[in-house]
Amino acid sequence: MKALFLSHILPFPEIGGDRLRIGQSLRLLSELYDVDVYSLTNDPSAAPMKEFLPSIREERRYFAPKLCRIARALKSLINGKTLEENLYMDTRLMVDLKRIVGEYDLIYCASAVMAQYAMEAGARNVALDMTDSLSMNFRNAARNAKGLKRLLLKENARRMEKYERDCRNRIPSIAYISRIDRDYLGEAKASLSIVHNGVNRTDMRDGADGSKGADGTDGAKGAEGADARAVRPYICGGLRDRGRELVFVGKMDYEPNVTAVRFFARDVMPRLRERYPDVKFTIVGIRPKAEVIELGRLPGVEVTGFVESLAPYFERATAVVAPMLSGSGVQNKILEALGHGCYVLTTPIGFEGIESLGDVVDVIDPDAEAWVDAISGLFENPAEAQKKAGKAAARVEEEFGIANVRAQFRRFLSFASEPGKARR
Repeated sequence: MKALFLSHILPFPEIGGDRLRIGQSLRLLSELYDVDVYSLTNDPSAAPMKEFLPSIREERRYFAPKLCRIARALKSLINGKTLEENLYMDTRLMVDLKRIVGEYDLIYCASAVMAQYAMEAGARNVALDMTDSLSMNFRNAARNAKGLKRLLLKENARRMEKYERDCRNRIPSIAYISRIDRDYLGEAKASLSIVHNGVNRTDMRDGADGSKGADGTDGAKGAEGADARAVRPYICGGLRDRGRELVFVGKMDYEPNVTAVRFFARDVMPRLRERYPDVKFTIVGIRPKAEVIELGRLPGVEVTGFVESLAPYFERATAVVAPMLSGSGVQNKILEALGHGCYVLTTPIGFEGIESLGDVVDVIDPDAEAWVDAISGLFENPAEAQKKAGKAAARVEEEFGIANVRAQFRRFLSFASEPGKARR
């Protein structure tokens, strides 16, 4: 059987949550179908996908220079569509898809914005990995924005909700990363499934910040890696020696991550340092924005940028913090930290999609004083945190191991030609 995989970005190398998700989907799809890949790209010199996944048959890329992308985005001012729909609509890909759509047993849309191609081309057997509810994401971001930016985010959220509802009524099978994302817009004609991000602790992939995995691997094995039943030992070292280093890991040009570290560095750290002058906050991640780099000037705050390995940071961290105030979907940074046996604190937004791990994650209200009290409790009495960290890796493997994800993925595909068969 043949499948056509449509992606708005090149999934390889798998740096960042979006590429990890798309790369996982492509590997799992390749276990069942002969797969061709059509993708949009901003980098015409990127390496062929076959270097990462030899089973890919044909690969076709559609490159658009910056001015072209700007022109596409400006269409949102006049056509009432979302910024994302316009930005990722390439007429060349659309023409090609209409010509060959009937040749494939399945059209796989690897992100929400690629669904517009399948719908316009009249494809019948379609699977869409929506992953997150983008309209919820924009509404969360709007709550933390001000002025014109807030108005623009609210308007884009309204348009995105309309687009998402259209997808949910016209595409047979849609996957989300969490129940919160799946249920945000209520009922749908589509079959709605949950497909987690797989975690294989014996084959650490590229870190969420773009670094190499903590065991130094390059992430090339992916879903076909070593035995998923084995788990890594507890290595998060800060609790053993009662150090006072707090670590945040993530891509630092991603707005929810920027908002999170700004809150922690500016609102939480000064209060913590009044109690513990030696406490340190380390921000680890590629492409830090200027405002993130500026945080490194604050007392006790360090910004690393790209690092070769996350291992040293996990090993000496008293805790990994993810004080998310915006965004949606599952935070890969949290799963990776837990998989290394680290004690993790996050907010209700950061906890979305990983509610089954409540026995190893502490959830703190998005309030500076609440964070200060929680971390002070950790410093003064680390025994409970030590207990949670000690079983974190095994719990992540149990809930998010690749074997479970493979079963979820195959169930999701089974409804691609049977709309409405299993909505929950």
